[in-house]
Amino acid sequence: MISDKALELNISLVLEVRGDSVECIGIQVIKPGGGLAGNGIDPHRAMTRTGKETSGTNGVPPWCVSHAHVSGKGPTQDGAQHEEKKEEPIGTTADCRNTWIFQASSEFSDVRSAARTLREHTWLVQQHKEQIKSGDRVYVWESGPRGGIIGLAEVSEPPRIQPEPKEQLLFIRNSEKFRGDRLRVKIRLLKLIEPAIQRTYLSSRAEFATLSILRRPRATNFRVTREEAKALEGIVDGMAVAAALHDSLRGEKRIVFAQA
Repeated sequence: MISDKALELNISLVLEVRGDSVECIGIQVIKPGGGLAGNGIDPHRAMTRTGKETSGTNGVPPWCVSHAHVSGKGPTQDGAQHEEKKEEPIGTTADCRNTWIFQASSEFSDVRSAARTLREHTWLVQQHKEQIKSGDRVYVWESGPRGGIIGLAEVSEPPRIQPEPKEQLLFIRNSEKFRGDRLRVKIRLLKLIEPAIQRTYLSSRAEFATLSILRRPRATNFRVTREEAKALEGIVDGMAVAAALHDSLRGEKRIVFAQA
């Protein structure tokens, strides 16, 4: 006998992060007021595989999406244990703040003087334009045989088409290189790093064996992996401790950062 009473069902999606996409692996149907089996529903037949969705969730980049982001409840309710696959090729922390190296050539601009003078900078974006976002950490790199990291900054505005700011034109040595409205990102300098963390020093350390700027230096915007970012943070923090010790030693001149 078929009842003409309306049947109420709770339908929820079971999602799983796969690389740079969020895949729906099933649909769960539950009658209100009880579990699957208690309502006459076969738990094994309540799951149906469906398609794939490649966009992020609520503005969260796809590689940051977790079950908690998608459903607000963490693991699925059927008790199955789904091991979450996280791909975080870039960044430093679980909040998905990425880390980059932005390179400037001393042939085209006096980047060291600009870093000492200006707090706000714009930088050409020629690689990874879709992934650079506000809040990302940026290491400022001066190119050349004795080049290296000269500053630590943060992305204050995402990339957009804009001209070179007037205040930066004073430090430009090749105006043609930076002429016109181009895709640029705005960064805010957090720390001037002196002495620079030199290329030769980074090349000598095993944890930077695959650092992209050392392997393929002819670019502007470089990815930094989570492991590399953690190692760089350790170096910068070590320099800060050494500088504080140096300031506490009155009347003494010492090398406060040795690249061993």
